[in-house]
Parts: sequence; structure tokens; C-alpha cells
Amino acid sequence: MTESKNYIPNHADRRRFQFSLTRTTVIAIICSSIFVLTHRVYSFPVFLASDHQRSRTEGRSILSNSRSTPKEGNAEYSDEIEEAIELGRSELGKYYDFPLDDWQLQAGGDILNGHNVIVCAPTGSGKTVVGEMALHTAFDRDLDGIYTTPLKALSNQKYTDFRQLFGRDNVGLSTGDVSINREKARLTVMTTEVYRNIAWRSSAQSSEIDSLNSQDEENMVSKNNSGNNLRKNAMVVLDEFHYMGQPGRGGVWEECVITSPAHTQIIGLSATLPNALELAKWMESVTGRSTILIEAPGARPVPLKYLFATREGLFPLFRNEDAGPGSPLGLLGYRERLTRREMRKAVPSLMILLTRLKEKNLLPAIFFIFSRKGCDETAENLCNGFKGPLNPNIDLENDENLQKSVAQFNDENPEIAFTDDVVEQLMFGLGRHHAGMLPAHKMLIENLFRNNLMKAVFATETLSAGINMPARTTVICSLAKRGDSGMVLLETSNLLQMAGRAGRRGFDEKGTCVLVATPFEGEDIAATLLTNPVKPITSQFRPSYALTVNLIARGNGSLSIAKQLVSKSFANW
Repeated sequence: MTESKNYIPNHADRRRFQFSLTRTTVIAIICSSIFVLTHRVYSFPVFLASDHQRSRTEGRSILSNSRSTPKEGNAEYSDEIEEAIELGRSELGKYYDFPLDDWQLQAGGDILNGHNVIVCAPTGSGKTVVGEMALHTAFDRDLDGIYTTPLKALSNQKYTDFRQLFGRDNVGLSTGDVSINREKARLTVMTTEVYRNIAWRSSAQSSEIDSLNSQDEENMVSKNNSGNNLRKNAMVVLDEFHYMGQPGRGGVWEECVITSPAHTQIIGLSATLPNALELAKWMESVTGRSTILIEAPGARPVPLKYLFATREGLFPLFRNEDAGPGSPLGLLGYRERLTRREMRKAVPSLMILLTRLKEKNLLPAIFFIFSRKGCDETAENLCNGFKGPLNPNIDLENDENLQKSVAQFNDENPEIAFTDDVVEQLMFGLGRHHAGMLPAHKMLIENLFRNNLMKAVFATETLSAGINMPARTTVICSLAKRGDSGMVLLETSNLLQMAGRAGRRGFDEKGTCVLVATPFEGEDIAATLLTNPVKPITSQFRPSYALTVNLIARGNGSLSIAKQLVSKSFANW
């Protein structure tokens, strides 16, 4: 012990220590430099030389004009749009047994012509068809395609759908924790983060970076050549593209656009992009590929009406029932919204609310509750309530197909079978859907709901992100949710996204969104949230350890490459 305490390092030990310290210091300096560079992008574009600034400014004037499909009969129909529509109809219309809208056909034609495409269309209008067209185009050309989603549950659902469209052996899945048929698949469904990581590793993206000397390019290509996974990838579909504005995760979508290879077309799909034209111009300037913005004309295919639920009953939120976002009259009637002093800010019983929805033929419904525990407890409490005296307004007869489906699932999956309590809830037509559930359980709930075997599903807001569970009615159980700084009111974009799940195209003439009174929010706040302007998408490209590591690896330690990449962010544009 004494010798250990009095130990004096020899010359070799000192050299090793000095080398380790030097290496650590260099890494720290590089990381700090990149952090400073990426952080300063929000205050001043320090990376852009004057000539690059001039070219960027001049480039905006020659960007492709965004195109929206004009209304039928419009004399200003351009030949270019007509040609794109006819091309889409002749080459891609054969894959669908239902009539396609002109804006869908136009998007398909523009994809066939090699453009990037950003589609803005209301929820339920058929944006996914455009993503499928992109995959069909890649598949027909013997090339690969990638479809990205922000959620694992949505990726799982798209994987199942695309296997039926393109064949089991041609479709793969990659969500970070699950990888199926990834190496052999022609078309792969993945979460956006997975694609971002692949794009960073791809050597083909080197052609995306301008103003690099030949030695930088040679080093970068030789370093990444062995790990390139996107050389045959012709298309990448970025579903729910509005996530680009989401704090925390939004920077991932920016990185996907910035790092996608030059030969890859980008297809962005969204329902809520207030500054879509600006995003399209940014995408074109970054990728160097013509980018077309297509906005679906007219209102939602299935118009929405808004009701406000109190203890006393269900009341129109607007004096004119056809007023409100997504309705035939748009925001008309907002100034004349129905105000009822007797509508006290009291929380109605969800059991009574469910009964009222049944009376008005407004089921099936999705109830949005902003916690997993809340979803579970609501399903359990309602089930316990229904086990009491029968309510003649609620049909409690178990559907035979529902019983068979649940029994078959439990028989085929004994290791993850539903518990007796959950089975009992399902027999009452009550389900739950949130990230705390097993993927297989969520998929069964989705299938039961689509087959009209469920009366109500209690879900967190992730269900609003494109998962195919259209309902006749959506119920917003609270107008506020817990955030980093306590309870905060819902963003208008999030509220409209949830409301938009109501109204099944081909099944319902109208969709209904019910906003529920709480002790803190009344009809005045509900109307204000619905009619507030949707905030434009802002850059969420933030310095992070993951970004720093990717920039160092991407540039082989060269800060010049990091500067060029960061300069392409939406914030710096």
C-alpha cells in the first residue's frame, strides 16, 4: 500500500498521459467549435461568403414556381399542369381502382418528371396516395424507395399496407429496434431518424456539398464508400413533413433534406404547412432539384362541424354550424359564435358524453387524452360503469366478429395475450392506443376500429399523426396539456390535426369534432384556439452531440465541411 501511494510515473507513463490529454483536448476543441458554429446560425450567417450570399439571393428569383391545381373549369389551367395530370393518369392511374383527384395526378406526373414535390392537403384527402405513387415510380424503374414516418406505430402500419401493395418480399421495415427484410427489400419503411442516420453515412451525398476542394471530396468519398446504402435509392417520402417545426425533433427533417443524395427525389406530405412556399424554395436551393408545391384546392372532402360538450349537453361551438376550420364556410361565423352563459366550465361525465354521441349517431369516436395513464383509466372506468345497470342508449351486445378477432389473437399469441380485464373492455367496444402498449396490441386495435368493431378508442395525440384510424367523431378531452413549464394550451396546428381525424371519406357526409369543457377552459378558449392562425414552420436545427459527431465523421475532421452543411439549414436560408 505504501509503495502504491508513493508511486512515481516513469517516462513512458508520462508520454501516454500527455498523448491522451492532447487527443482529448483536440476532440473537445473540435466539438466546441462546431457547437459555436451551429449555434451562431441563428444570429448571423457567419459561414456564407459574400459570393455565396449573392448566389443564394439570385437563386431565389429563378426557383421553379410552386404550382397548385386550379379549380375545375379555370381558364388559366396551364399546359404544364395539364401535361403533368395526363402523365400521372396514364402511368400511375392504373394502380388505383377509384378516381383520383387532379392534384394527386399532377403530383404523380411531377414525380415522374423528376421533381421534388411538397404536397399540402387536408387530413383525409388522400396525401398517402402521392407517397405510394413515388414508390411505384421507383419500383417500376427497378430502383429503391424509402417511406419515412415520425412514429414507429405509423411505420408498422405502412409496412403492413405496402406488403399488400408491392409483395411481402419487396418491402422492409427499419424502426431502430426492429429490422425486417432490410437488406433484400426494394422499398423500405422506416422512422425519420433512421433515414437521417443512413443519409449521413451515405457517400453519395458528397455531391451535395459545393465549394469543397478536391482533396476534401476524395477523403470523404473514400471514407464513406463502404457504407453507402442509398446508391440505388431514387425516392424518399417524408410523411408528416410539418414535424420539421416540432421543437426537439424538427431538426431531423432538416437534416434529411440537407443530407439526401443528389440523385434522390424528396416527397414531403403534410396537412399543415402555413409557409409551404418558403419551404419549397429552401428545399430547391439545398438539393439543386426543381421543387414543386402542390396544394389541394377547395375544402376537406368530408367537412367538419364543431360541438362543445358540457354537463348540460352538446352545443354548436359556432352559431352557424357549418362554420369553423375545415368546414364549408371556413372561419365565417367566428364573430358570431354561440355564447351561452349557462355553459358552465364543468367537466361532463365521459360515460354520459359517450351516451350522447350514440344518441346522435356520432360513433365510432376517438377520444384524445394527453396521458397514457388517463387512457387506461378511462377505458377501465367506463367498462366498470357499463357492467352496472344496462343503459338502453348504449348497445352492449358483443359483436361476434369482435369476439372472434380477440379470441384468435390471444390463441395465436399466448405470450402477449390480452388480460381478462382488457378483453372485457374490448367486448364493450372500448380500446386504448398509446406508446406504452405493445405494437401488436395497437395493430389489433387499429384493425378492429377500421372494421367498425369498436365504439370508442382512448388515445394520446400521437394517433393524430397519420395513423389510418379515421373516425366519425373526434373528442378533445382537454384544451391544455402538461409541458416543460407546466400546463399550456394546445397549439392550433395540433388541435386541427386531431380534429382532422374525424370524417371518413366514402363513409361519412360530415365529420364531427367535440371539444370538452374543463374547469379551466370554456367555449371562448375553444373557439380562439380553433381560429388562431397556424404558426409557420421555423427551423429547429439545433446544436446537439449527435449532430456534432455526425459533422465530424462526415467531414473526416474538416470544419469546412461542417460549415457548408450547417449553412444549408432552413434558419440560415
